[in-house]
Amino acid sequence: MTKLTNQELKHLQKLSNVNVDKSGEQKFLSKLDSVIEMLDKLNTIDTSDVKEINWLGNSLRIIPWTKDFPNKKEILWNVKHEVINNSIVIKSALSSD
Repeated sequence: MTKLTNQELKHLQKLSNVNVDKSGEQKFLSKLDSVIEMLDKLNTIDTSDVKEINWLGNSLRIIPWTKDFPNKKEILWNVKHEVINNSIVIKSALSSD
């Protein structure tokens, strides 16, 4: 598990334009260490059986252990976004649109 130093915390604060006061530094570091620990765990997951496809310019991953539902319209009946090929279409959080 990676522990962040106070110097690294100050650097992150400067990069992200987030200020943490002295009284909250240890709590913030502890929570940030938990996030980093979870990311380290995610890096150990075997994704070799996950096939990546490109559909309409968006990269989608096919996960082999997903459950197939016979009546997909029943599941998606109350979706407020556009549905194409049983997938919910949403704007990317990273787009500049």
